[in-house]
Amino acid sequence: MKSNNIDQNIVNYLIEQKILVGLSLIFLGLLIIPFWQSNALEIYDSPGHVGLVWFIKEFSWPQFSGWNPFSLSGWPQGIFYPSFLHWLAAGLSFIVSIESAIKILISISILSLPFAVFYAVKNTISEEKYWYSTTFLILIFLTILLDFLGVGFRGLFQIGLIPNFVSTPVFLIFIGLLHSQFKKGKFLWTSLIFAVLIITHLVDAIMAGAYLLIYSIILWQSGKFQLKFLIWVIIISALLTSFFWLPFLLNFSFTSLSVHVSSYRLINLILIVAAAIFAFLSVKSKQTETLALSIIAFFVLSIALVDNFLISNAIDLSQKTLYPFHVYRFQPYAYLVLILASVSLLGSLPWLKVVRGIDFRIISLFLLSVLLVYLFIRNPIVTGAEFKIINDPKFNGRFIESFRRTESTPFLYSAQTDLVLDYPTENKWAYGL
Repeated sequence: MKSNNIDQNIVNYLIEQKILVGLSLIFLGLLIIPFWQSNALEIYDSPGHVGLVWFIKEFSWPQFSGWNPFSLSGWPQGIFYPSFLHWLAAGLSFIVSIESAIKILISISILSLPFAVFYAVKNTISEEKYWYSTTFLILIFLTILLDFLGVGFRGLFQIGLIPNFVSTPVFLIFIGLLHSQFKKGKFLWTSLIFAVLIITHLVDAIMAGAYLLIYSIILWQSGKFQLKFLIWVIIISALLTSFFWLPFLLNFSFTSLSVHVSSYRLINLILIVAAAIFAFLSVKSKQTETLALSIIAFFVLSIALVDNFLISNAIDLSQKTLYPFHVYRFQPYAYLVLILASVSLLGSLPWLKVVRGIDFRIISLFLLSVLLVYLFIRNPIVTGAEFKIINDPKFNGRFIESFRRTESTPFLYSAQTDLVLDYPTENKWAYGL
């Protein structure tokens, strides 16, 4: 009887959220089906993730980590890069192929994204009339965001930042949980979702942890929250993920640096000012969520501005402080929370009567149209690209690639991954992702 009630609740929820269901079905047609038809897992970083799943399945299952001798002249897989997504795909690959397992998890993330965005929005913004327009605005942001920044569709399909994208709906659910359950002293689901982020993607986990701390302090200062709930979240999530972060910290001295781009300057400077204004206005209007979102955005963008200065001026100090953190990858989260913060202010400022009087159903329809037209015109999926190894040679030895990156784009790691998976005992590489 209880199971039937749960099933009926799910059905009722889907009926109520027919707009989100319809949007997921549109994503199915515009993104997921072409994704399954394309050679998507050969693009840029994707083959590296395929290789990680293959190694777990063939050599380390059910463990998350192990010594991988097939690339980088041997390296400890799963110690410095969270492997929960790869572990899930490896388990699923005992039923279907590795490629299908990865595509199933990505497809689930795409289908769930509208619901995750909406969940974060409705638990952040008090007035219901803003919910759908803000949801569509965030989805537009995730669609047009530059590929190398991650988080969105272009990062997934054009760069192969798979764990980064899969973590995006989880991060949004985390925000929604903080603003709904956690502030009421319910910490179990918050702890579990935070643990998932820690073992799936470090950038999401760091952002979630920073926001958890800031939000908890603001709630505590308001006198409506007990810090013991924060302590419980830390304890539960730390215990659940200790198998990852303990080896990570104990072996951190063995990590190395990789070259990357700097953070933005002008746009971050403008948004820092905007975040400060939002924070000031939210204090005046007693908007706790807006204040917390504005503070985390201000904090992240300020660090990004320092990162830009250090890298632009080739200051050696950057090699020892911010540079290893790839600060530019944190910027999209600051932009994302600023969207939530800006709209959440609309309903609380009495001098914005003109804005509040607008029919937001028209704005929602306009934003939805922009989203769909953009996806039709600028579909982020890479099509027409194909990679083949002629004659499928069976080598014997350890290899390093000598061709130029421009000659292999976008298949930077495809040759290595395909040869290793086909002949693992013969093909070991000094190169790797």
